[in-house]
Amino acid sequence: MFDEIIIEHTNKNIDEVIYYWEKKQIAIKDCLITKTLKILRENNYIKDHYKIIVNKNIPVSSGLGGGSSNAASIVKALIKTNKKFKPNKKLIDILHNISSDMIFFLYDYDYAIVKNFGKKVKKHKFKNELKFDILLTKINCETSNVFKTFDTLNLKNLKKSSIKKELTKIKKKQYNLLVNNLLVACLNTYPSISEIYNRINKEDQNYLLSGSGGTFFKISEVL
Repeated sequence: MFDEIIIEHTNKNIDEVIYYWEKKQIAIKDCLITKTLKILRENNYIKDHYKIIVNKNIPVSSGLGGGSSNAASIVKALIKTNKKFKPNKKLIDILHNISSDMIFFLYDYDYAIVKNFGKKVKKHKFKNELKFDILLTKINCETSNVFKTFDTLNLKNLKKSSIKKELTKIKKKQYNLLVNNLLVACLNTYPSISEIYNRINKEDQNYLLSGSGGTFFKISEVL
C-alpha cells in the first residue's frame, strides 16, 4: 500500500499541495508537506516553490504514517534532484521537529530499530520475513487527540517495555504480547474504535493497533 506523488515546479510564490482520495479531491488538516517545504525554504535548503499532487491510497489519520512518509519522500526527491541540497545533522533535527516519524522514512529499510523519539534509526533484519495483515477501520484518528487523552489519563505511568523485550516476543512468535502504549488512549478517545477492537479481539487476540490508530494489524511469518 502506497501513495502516488507528482512533483512539479511552479512559478507561483506559494506551494500548492492537492490531495485525492478515490479520485475525489480532499482537504488535509495540518499538511506536513506544506510545513516541510516552508521550513526547508526558511533554512535555505531550497528556493523554488512546487505544485504537488498526492493520490492517496493510505487512509488519512490511520496510524500508518502516510503523512510523514509523503513528506519524507518529497525530501528524498529534492535531495536527489538538487546537488546543493545535502542531508546533514541540521536537516535531521529540522525534520524531526516537524514529525518524529519522518526520519525513519528517509531510509529505505524494510525493518528498523527506532530510538531517541525517532531520531536514531538502525537497520534491522529478522531471521524470517514477516507478513502483516492489515485491518482498515476507515475511522480517522487524530494523533493529537490520542496524545491529549494519553496525558489526561496519565498513561505515562503504564508499565514500560523495552526494544529487547519486544524483539524477544517476535522471535518467540508471541505477537499478541507486543505493546503499544497508545492503545488505551486511542480506545478511550474513539469509542467506535473500541467497539471494533473488542469485536475482533474476541475472535483473534493477535491484532495490534498501528501507531495512534485507527488501523489494526496482525503479524505472521512468511512460510
